[in-house]
Amino acid sequence: MHLNMVKGLIKSKITGKPVLLSHLVSQYCDLDCPYCLWKNNNTHSMKTDEILKVHTDAAQNGFVGCFLWGGEPLLRKDIDVILKHDKGLGWWVTLATNGGLLQQKAKVVAENVDDLLVSIDVPNEKHDTIRKKKGTFESAKNGIRAVKEINSKCNIKICCVLSKFNKDSIKDVCEFAKQEKCGVIFQHIDKNPSLRKISEDLDISQEERHKVVNEIIQLKKEKYPIFNSLTYLKQFLFEGKKYHCRSQNIYLTVWDNGDVSGCATGKHYGNVLKKGIKQILDSNEYKSFIKISNKCSKCRDSGTWETTHLYQMRMEALINMVRNY
Repeated sequence: MHLNMVKGLIKSKITGKPVLLSHLVSQYCDLDCPYCLWKNNNTHSMKTDEILKVHTDAAQNGFVGCFLWGGEPLLRKDIDVILKHDKGLGWWVTLATNGGLLQQKAKVVAENVDDLLVSIDVPNEKHDTIRKKKGTFESAKNGIRAVKEINSKCNIKICCVLSKFNKDSIKDVCEFAKQEKCGVIFQHIDKNPSLRKISEDLDISQEERHKVVNEIIQLKKEKYPIFNSLTYLKQFLFEGKKYHCRSQNIYLTVWDNGDVSGCATGKHYGNVLKKGIKQILDSNEYKSFIKISNKCSKCRDSGTWETTHLYQMRMEALINMVRNY
């Protein structure tokens, strides 16, 4: 187990401050997923030296790891430099990718990423149709194999967003993950209205939700490598169910231009290029946002809910962390 992650969780519980940097390093993406909240090919991301400076600042303020995402982070020409720098900080490095450039970047990813999330909705050409780019599935599959060949210990998980497109392909996804010696995480379509309105036509109905979740739970009992907790899966059944988010107690979310904006409020709380991380975290405005965030239940994604369960020290979440690290 990565002891720094455990120490970080304990520190976050004691101080109430985040210990993981969630950095949207680029909003650029070469795919066009219909349920994506984040793609924006008209923005300007931080420069290499700016990112390294911010990440170093975070490490000096007690952060123990990072989650790099997008858009598509592997589209950044400097991603090799960023990954090597973050690993050099002693961090637990997590990277989310659509897998299109994974085979090309396999060496640097395998050597510097501890937790790799690869987006796959269906393990065949139907995935290409959903993502609107031919060859996307094959690229992701070949990328996973290339990373595994270099570093068999890299934790790779298939990240599957459940929708009308793949509600009948649950076992196929699990079989693929098992075959490739990966885990799998099923995701609810994230419908945070403060970011973008997602068409309701993409989501599964309540009747379909029961069928899908029951199938996932059964496959989990059959020892398929499903990393969702039973708690999350049961909550998935009830789309409108309220909960008290704790993800922002663990993660500080930084946008591609350096902004720190409240997911629950949509308000701006500073920019890490103009203010140090400590100054932002210690501000009354940010502390107020955390209190509001703790009452929020907008997000439906697995990451937000599972992080909340982990912060609350729920046994199943702790067991999942041990399995992961």
